Amino acid sequence: PLAQMSELSEFSQKLYRFWRGFCCFIPAMFVFGLPALLVALSSPFPQEVFAMLTFVTSVLMTSNGLYMVIFAGSSVWRMRQSMQADYGRMLTDSRSSSDQQSPYAKDADKVRHWVLLPQYKEETEVVAMALESISKSGIAKEQISILLAMEEREQDSHEKAEMLRQQFVGKFAEVIATFHPPNLPNDPPGKASNLAWAFKHLVKHLDGKINYNTEHVILTVSDADSEFHCGYYEGLSHFYLEANEHKRCTTIWQSPVFHVKNYHRQPMPVIVGTMFTSMQEMACLSDPNAIRFPYSTYSLSMHLARRVGGWDAEWIAE
Repeated sequence: PLAQMSELSEFSQKLYRFWRGFCCFIPAMFVFGLPALLVALSSPFPQEVFAMLTFVTSVLMTSNGLYMVIFAGSSVWRMRQSMQADYGRMLTDSRSSSDQQSPYAKDADKVRHWVLLPQYKEETEVVAMALESISKSGIAKEQISILLAMEEREQDSHEKAEMLRQQFVGKFAEVIATFHPPNLPNDPPGKASNLAWAFKHLVKHLDGKINYNTEHVILTVSDADSEFHCGYYEGLSHFYLEANEHKRCTTIWQSPVFHVKNYHRQPMPVIVGTMFTSMQEMACLSDPNAIRFPYSTYSLSMHLARRVGGWDAEWIAE
């Protein structure tokens, strides 16, 4: 068992504090210390430093290029296969299947989607584009609901939410709005605190509904400017239903994210960086050893969100 700091001897406490400080200092050593060392050595050993930098840079560029070609290429192929699949038809066929005892067929009509859209001072047209992309799903009217997570400190936020609600009434199963109040304790302004507040109110909203089963509710967190493929929610339902009960409650789903919505209006260096970032992220999706952190726009079960207490008001993946 781990010992508490108070249980350690004075010498052990000093040793622990030294080791903790050293571990915290390691990243700074690499980020600042290594370049400073190379600058210092470049005067007495210019050829050696140049040769070393050339070799290291060449190896890194070549290995990273091969990595992206192999794994990003695999992700493109997998993405193409997924886009060609008709998940909507799979869901429809499962409802008329003779094997109604399978988890897939039994739960197909029970899946409900809630999309949480935290936003602050976003243009109404931008949010409307995101909602329009969601409404193109074949299950939008029956199984997809929207939660507009607004900020109370934004001027005219109530009018903006009502305008969006009226614009998309009838296109979704339900559209509601929450308003995150300012100046709450341990609740700094930002997406994290807004999302945490919205989730708590969504839980109360669903728990207050009569005969509403939250067992198969899937939450999707979306940036206000995200746009979805028309088959995203059918595909999400399909993969959720295919998973066993344990995987359903422990998995976070995220499709490939492309930061190219307004790339044609960005400066050329930013465009190049955007393209390389997209390729790098796609490569990580196919690399079995990569660590993939969900960010920006992703989906998870209501059961998982409830089990961990929702979102932390002070921390977020971004």
